[in-house]
Amino acid sequence: MTRDRVVDALLEVFRTGSGAPARARLSSGEEAVLKFSGAGGGPRALLTEFIALRVAREFGVAAPAAYPVWLPEDFPWQTGTDEFDDVVRRSRGWNLAIAYIPDASPIAGDALDALPDDFIRPLMIADMMLANVDRTRKNPNLLRDAEGAAWAIDFNGCLFLNRLVAGRTERPETLPPTHLRAADPPPPVRLLPARTVARMLEGAPDAWFDGADRAALSPRVIAYFCA
Repeated sequence: MTRDRVVDALLEVFRTGSGAPARARLSSGEEAVLKFSGAGGGPRALLTEFIALRVAREFGVAAPAAYPVWLPEDFPWQTGTDEFDDVVRRSRGWNLAIAYIPDASPIAGDALDALPDDFIRPLMIADMMLANVDRTRKNPNLLRDAEGAAWAIDFNGCLFLNRLVAGRTERPETLPPTHLRAADPPPPVRLLPARTVARMLEGAPDAWFDGADRAALSPRVIAYFCA
């Protein structure tokens, strides 16, 4: 893979969110939320979220774009604690960048019930297919941007990939029981063109497969999301 985007600076460490995410400035001039291969979930957590975000967007979910970004070997300490710097040092190479949504605020409480159907229905379909166990009423992982639009974030709690690695290929037919919309009628299964899913996987670095056989796993992922 070519190193089209390289981390230039780490600007802020987020106190919330799993895996010590940080706001970063990239060589392209973009700002992104950076998730690290050296954090607790390891490289496969990055592959999970990379695929999940792209699948969700294909289903029509308002979710930020995700792409690989290169963290140089000699990247200096810039922010955060010694423990955070240890994560950065373990993360040299390919990491996951997620488009930053500036001036966003969490959606919670009664506002969850007021979300429009054209936002929530695609999200339910995606979360069911991805087996997303981390979109609860207490922790909805939803943001509202400065213009008032809703966004879905943090798809790293999806279980679909670990299940496929373990050889389980069945698709869920209901939302996880803890999902904030679990009481609603289950959404219909939706499938994607094989070519679309294949392109998603082609964009993932080999390192993110983290011991899994890429040649064996990729057809399994394609079959899971396709007719």
